[in-house]
Amino acid sequence: MITGCSDKTARLWDLETGRPLRVFAGHTGRVNAVAITPDGKRLVTGSSDKTARIWDMKTGHCMAVLKGHEGSVTALAVTPDGKQLFTGSSDERAWLWDMATLRRLRVFAGYDGLKFDTAR
Repeated sequence: MITGCSDKTARLWDLETGRPLRVFAGHTGRVNAVAITPDGKRLVTGSSDKTARIWDMKTGHCMAVLKGHEGSVTALAVTPDGKQLFTGSSDERAWLWDMATLRRLRVFAGYDGLKFDTAR
């Protein structure tokens, strides 16, 4: 199990002992959201520091920092094939990212309809 914490970390827990197995530290704000890729190899965290980070689950190393949101990253979802990532933010935007290139593919803006623009 993974949890995000107000101490700016995410933790991987041993469900049998209740002890942390790994701490993922590097955000400068509280960790609001966590998601694991379908293959279990990567963790994604979203933070009030307006970033999402991609971590190696085995080593705990931060592999990438995704920047650009103007508000806290409050929601994350990895597609079932592990190829794309959605980040949702308090800036009223959801971004679609390519997990291989870490390139932003699309921005979904505003919640008053389904308007969106391409981010190229």
